[in-house]
Amino acid sequence: MYINSIKAGCIFLVFIFSKLAFSDGEPSQVSGSSSFLSSMNQILFRSTDISLSELNLEEIRSKNLPKRLYFLPTFSLTGTMPVSDNFLTPPRSIGINSKLNLFRFGADYLGLLSSKLTEESKKYELNSKILIAEREAVGVLITEIQRMKEVEISSKVVQDQVNLLGIAQERYQRGYLPFQEVEKLMIDLENSKASLADSKMNEAQARAQLEKYLGQFEITLEWPWVDEFRTGRGATLIGEDFQLNQRSDWLSAQKDFQAQEEKLNQNWRLLFPSIDAQFSYGNFSGYFGSLTGWSGTISMTIPLFDQLTSYSDAKAQIYLKMSSEVKLEKVQREARSQWESSRANFQIALETALVREKTLELSKKLYQDNLNRFQVGRMTANDLTLDRNRMNSAERFTVQAWAAVHLHFTELCHSLGYRVSTCISRQ
Repeated sequence: MYINSIKAGCIFLVFIFSKLAFSDGEPSQVSGSSSFLSSMNQILFRSTDISLSELNLEEIRSKNLPKRLYFLPTFSLTGTMPVSDNFLTPPRSIGINSKLNLFRFGADYLGLLSSKLTEESKKYELNSKILIAEREAVGVLITEIQRMKEVEISSKVVQDQVNLLGIAQERYQRGYLPFQEVEKLMIDLENSKASLADSKMNEAQARAQLEKYLGQFEITLEWPWVDEFRTGRGATLIGEDFQLNQRSDWLSAQKDFQAQEEKLNQNWRLLFPSIDAQFSYGNFSGYFGSLTGWSGTISMTIPLFDQLTSYSDAKAQIYLKMSSEVKLEKVQREARSQWESSRANFQIALETALVREKTLELSKKLYQDNLNRFQVGRMTANDLTLDRNRMNSAERFTVQAWAAVHLHFTELCHSLGYRVSTCISRQ
């Protein structure tokens, strides 16, 4: 029970220290409003997938410790003591025993090499988990920003409709506008309120999803990299060359394949004979006196029949190696496909966002001109509503475009094997 408590405490400490190392100085909790990057880091800090990968890596490192020391001899202290002093009591003895493997056809070295490769594979797997968690973090944060801006747009539409209805009622009371025009604006106002309610529900769902990752926090968010994209800094990532050795998932699969290959070689070598040396030094008290000295033996072990256990392990390892090879090929195909699609999607999304911004400015100018015409009675409510809907659609399309730009930029960055902060700093 005491040993189990110690083990549990060690695992908890490993978890805490790994978290502190990963957070890179970030506080464990965020109070008040939070920026985009700090919110993203907080989500990564709370990621259970990253925590599990960290603990798995520490587990592999702990298991590999004896393999690193396998070429050193083992030592043990043995002793016997009689429980009664009579003729039938076995003699007393105390001594130190040591055992050293001399030759096993390289099986021990291959096992050490396999364990190192497995550890490297887990390390790259942890990096891959961080990228996956970062992609999820960016996704929920960008979705929340998009929904917040859609609520802002719907709120402005409602406020504009209220103002227009007030103008129409005033002109109706003065006899400059028929009541049917006022009724049209009343209907438009109710429709705008319904649209606002839908936007608020969508934002509430996005916030609930974000709180699942981030916890209960007040968040003030804006587009994180719009300025970089507008100045063309993000576009330089499109022309960057694709390199598989930059991707953590491919490196993890490659190291795993190499580890399985070395493990297979080790299992075949274990079918061959082995040579071991054993030494002991101590004191032996027998029936005719005591002796002190050392002794040593060199033994050869030739496997004859072990229920085909060693052969079965080697046979099963063949399929594990083949499985890891197929996984490596799958990762390689998906990696290049992801890079090609994300590059094309990001380029299209960026061009679309810039065009939609210009369209939005034009629709705003057009609406303001027609609003002035409506106020002096030179335009109907229907025509003004069409212009307002046109501007409203342009605003929503612009928000959608910038959300897509950020998401595709993150995907492109990850397809090259980089974290988002690295891509931004390299522009």
